[in-house]
Amino acid sequence: VFDITVYYGNSNIWPAAEYSRRLSELQRYIKEVYDDSIDVIVPAYDNAAYTAKLEPWKDDPEGFRRCFFCYAERMGEAYAYAAEHCFDYFTTVMSSSRQKDSQKINETGKALSARYPSVRYFYSDFKKKGGQERRDALAAEHQLYRQEYSGGVYSWEERFLRSSPPQEPEK
Repeated sequence: VFDITVYYGNSNIWPAAEYSRRLSELQRYIKEVYDDSIDVIVPAYDNAAYTAKLEPWKDDPEGFRRCFFCYAERMGEAYAYAAEHCFDYFTTVMSSSRQKDSQKINETGKALSARYPSVRYFYSDFKKKGGQERRDALAAEHQLYRQEYSGGVYSWEERFLRSSPPQEPEK
């Protein structure tokens, strides 16, 4: 049995309205399903500082170095919190996304566990053994908002600007 705490460290999400929408959905879900019995830790949101760190990889396509850096940055922040507050285990739900590389996520977790030896890393690939189907069923059952991009400004641009065909100017 685990006592779960959610660390919502998502300064990577842009714009702020998207960040707030995702946080609200998380809080609604926890209230609805768990009667607010799961703590949610919400550190300060600072997308400008976060995006500045990603600048070297801004032109990378989704799923490469920029994403791997983002995994490490976000997981490192949460792992540090877990160590500072004497948690026994750390894991991430990022491996439930079909767009996320579970092998890279687990490699990152292993590397972080060496930095924070007091907290064990819980290896996961929540896509396997029907995980994606279960995730999708829960989202439908609870009418959860499903975002259309990973969250960052560069991901947003790739999804909504670069992937759109050029529009003819209005006359």
